[in-house]
Amino acid sequence: MLRLWFAVGGDFSFPHTTGPKPRGVEVTNWYARRIGLASKKDADIRRIFTSVQQLVAPPSTLFKPAMVAKVLWLSR
Repeated sequence: MLRLWFAVGGDFSFPHTTGPKPRGVEVTNWYARRIGLASKKDADIRRIFTSVQQLVAPPSTLFKPAMVAKVLWLSR
């Protein structure tokens, strides 16, 4: 399910996107933006996010408590 959110969630960042919006997509998009900001400061976050995007690592990797804490801290 997380792969679906990341795959279609980005589309809903654009106001002209139509169709049913998956539940939780706003939170996923918010967190993805935070990952993008944090990845500019931390090579490990960038590497992990790239691995998820390229389907090498499961999306759940991005939601481990240590990862979330690091992302939130670096993206503030």
